Amino acid sequence: MTPADESRMNETSPRDEPLLPGEDEVDRAKRLRAEGLTVRQVATALDLSERQTYRLLSRGRERFSRSNFEKWSIWSSRKNNEPAAMAVYLFETDGEAGWMQDEAAWAWQVHCLRPELDPWTVDAFARIYKLIDNLDEDDRPHRARLVDLALQHEPWVDAERRHRYFRAVQARNVGDLEYVAHLAWYLDQVAGRDLPLLELEPIVEDQVGTLERMVERMQDDFDRDEARIKLIPEPGTEGSKR
Repeated sequence: MTPADESRMNETSPRDEPLLPGEDEVDRAKRLRAEGLTVRQVATALDLSERQTYRLLSRGRERFSRSNFEKWSIWSSRKNNEPAAMAVYLFETDGEAGWMQDEAAWAWQVHCLRPELDPWTVDAFARIYKLIDNLDEDDRPHRARLVDLALQHEPWVDAERRHRYFRAVQARNVGDLEYVAHLAWYLDQVAGRDLPLLELEPIVEDQVGTLERMVERMQDDFDRDEARIKLIPEPGTEGSKR
């Protein structure tokens, strides 16, 4: 773990951690609870009362298996018959990313495809792919493709790669554009970068320009309210109720 990684880990709290792309209040509450926070701490992080938080956790029971929210370990790896190479990678990086069992297989898949990625970025993609499992069956393939393109083009590396990612996206609607912008912005946060926006020739319907403006607006909103999570609803749905 580099000094920058340690600093980012120490400075990030559940209250100011960016919401994952496609993550709703139920997903967020269950994930924080699984990471060891008390119900009171989860309520504080989400700016909700404890009663509201209990209701969120109760709503999520049908969508989540208890085993999905258990920490990965060598014991669970052996029990699940995971390949030895997978266990080695997860064991060596567990202290940095803190794998959950339901994310371990996704993390290994991402690592195999992009072995040069640091554990923080691998963990981000693992969480995002896991969230896709909660979508309606008709939406999963297209949403997964948007994430695949991000893994391929690595838009968090520099502005030119982000432009290529935005150009490659085949958006079906505004909801897709919102999701892609949120995804690119979130990966910027994970990488600890604040990429400049490029002045480039627009493509059909100015998709690149639209996406860049969305990312810039998300960063502005986050900067204005750093001490508090902004509950961004899942793209394409009505706003989440607080």
